[in-house]
Amino acid sequence: MKPWEGDLVTPQQRTALATVITGQGITDRGDRLALISHLLGTRITTMNELTKGEAARLLDELGRIIAEGEVALALDLAREGEAA
Repeated sequence: MKPWEGDLVTPQQRTALATVITGQGITDRGDRLALISHLLGTRITTMNELTKGEAARLLDELGRIIAEGEVALALDLAREGEAA
């Protein structure tokens, strides 16, 4: 574990995450949180719960799924996970 992974997400990271996710057309708060929870593998109820490390990993993973055209699939899986 990197020393900064336990520190809470920065305002800049929160803004970056929101910008990337809404830039993909995911504007519903529930969908955004479901996607983040799905990508992290743990349920979150607000982006303020994230650590710096989680936010960094999320930004990397979002970049990957965007580049691979898998955003819609990831969102569908996230919604299914929320419904279960």
